[in-house]
Amino acid sequence: MSAPTAPSTPRLPGIVAGRYQPVRELGRGGMGAVYEAVHTWTGRRVALKTLLPHLAGDAGAVERFRREARAGVQGAHPHIVEVLDMGVDPEDGTTYLAQELLIGEDLAALLARAAPLALQRTYELLVPVMAALDAAHRAGVVHRDVKPGNVFLARGAGGAVVPKVIDFGIAALADVAPVTRTGAPIGTPQYMAPEQARGVRDVDARADVWAVGCLWFESLSAARPVAGDNYQALIAALLTAPAPSLRAVAPALPTEVCAAVEGALQPDRARRHRDMATLARLLLAAPCCAGEPWGKALAAAYPFPLASEPARVDPLTLAPTTLQLPPDTAVPPRAETPSRPHTTAPTTRASDTPPRAPTPWRAVALVSIGLALASTAALALRGAPRGAASLAALPPSAPPPPAVPPVTPVAAPSAPPPTQPVIAPVPPPAFVRPHGAGAPIASALSVRRPARPRASDAGAARATVINGAPVLEP
Repeated sequence: MSAPTAPSTPRLPGIVAGRYQPVRELGRGGMGAVYEAVHTWTGRRVALKTLLPHLAGDAGAVERFRREARAGVQGAHPHIVEVLDMGVDPEDGTTYLAQELLIGEDLAALLARAAPLALQRTYELLVPVMAALDAAHRAGVVHRDVKPGNVFLARGAGGAVVPKVIDFGIAALADVAPVTRTGAPIGTPQYMAPEQARGVRDVDARADVWAVGCLWFESLSAARPVAGDNYQALIAALLTAPAPSLRAVAPALPTEVCAAVEGALQPDRARRHRDMATLARLLLAAPCCAGEPWGKALAAAYPFPLASEPARVDPLTLAPTTLQLPPDTAVPPRAETPSRPHTTAPTTRASDTPPRAPTPWRAVALVSIGLALASTAALALRGAPRGAASLAALPPSAPPPPAVPPVTPVAAPSAPPPTQPVIAPVPPPAFVRPHGAGAPIASALSVRRPARPRASDAGAARATVINGAPVLEP
C-alpha cells in the first residue's frame, strides 16, 4: 500500500513585468490567480492578479482586467481596494494587476460563522461599504457584483476592521461600452437585481442598491432574501417573487430599519431607493442608530450628501407662468422702460431723431389765435378816445370763438403817459406790420418777414417780444 502523497504546491511564476516577485498563491479562479508578491525595487507587498495564459488573447477577459483597474482608480475611496499598477509582461505577455495587499477575511466568512450579526455591528461594517459604493457611483462606476465575498474585512492599524469593496471586474463604467453580450445576466444570482436577471442593458446604480439591501437582509436575519436550489430557480424567483420582507423573518428588528431595507429590495427599480445615499440616510436616521453615541459617530464619519447624481431640470418648469390674482386685488402699474437710453453722444441714424413736420391742425390753430388777437386789439383801439391810454376789453356777454382754444391772459403793463400810444401785446408767432394809416393788425401768415417800423413812429417807444411778453424800449 503506497503512502499518501502530500498535496503539490502550486508552481509560482517568475518575476512578473521585471518587478513583481510572487511569494505564495492566495487563490485561483476561472480567469486567473491571485498571489502575494513583493515589489523587487521597493519591497512593498502587493496582491498580484494574473490572467491565465490561455485567456491572454481573449479581448473580453483583458477588458475585465482593465475595467477593474480603472474602476479602482476612478472610485478612489478609503474603503475601496487601491489599484497600484496594471500592464502586460513584455516577455511572456502575462496580463497583471497589482493591488494593495489586504489581511483579514471577507464578509461571507464572517456571516457563515456568526450570522445574524448585532445591529451595531452590521451598521459598523456596512455603512462604510455604502459610502465606498456611493463614491464609485458618483465617479460613473457601477459595481454590479456586490456580495459578501466582495466585501473584505481587512485588519487595520491597532487591529481595527476596515471594510473594503473589492473585485470591480464586471463593473459598468459610464464611458465604456459593455463587453458582455446583451441578454446575458451579469452577477451572482443570490445578490443580483431583477433587472440584471432579465439581462437589460441599462443597469444603473440601483442594481448596487438592491445588492446592498441583500447584505443588510442577510446580516440581520441570517437568511437570504431570494432563495433557490439552483441557478434557474433563483432567476425565476427574482423575476416572479414579491418583494422580500425583512420584518417577516426578523420581527424584533426596529421598524425603521426594516422599512429602509425593504425599500432597497423592490423588484421594480422605479420604486426602489434612487441611490445609495438615500438608503444610507434612512438607516442612519433610524432612532436605534441616531440616538446612540456609535450612531452619531458613524453619521459624522460618513456624511452622505442629499443626492448621488446632479439634479435634473425639467424644461417645463422653465416656462413662464401666468399669475392669477383675485378680482379685488389691485395690480401695481409696471414701470415703463424707455425705448432708447439717454445719451449725450450724437447719433448718425436719421431714424433716431426724425424731424417734426408741421401738421395742418397746427397751422389752423395758429391762424385762429392770430385772428382772434388781432380782432381784440382792433376793437380796443377803435373804442378808445384819441390820445387816451386805455385798453378796451371784450364785453362779458360775447362768447369766445368756438374754434379757438383758451388763451392764457397776459398781465397788461401799467398805463403809459397820455402822450404815448398804446401798443397791444403780440403773441410769439405774430408780428406788427404797417397797414395804411390805421391801427396795427397782427398776422400769423407773415412769420418769415421781419417787422419794419413806420416813419411816423419816430421817437415813440417800440415793443419787443421776449419769451411771449412785450417789453417797451425807450
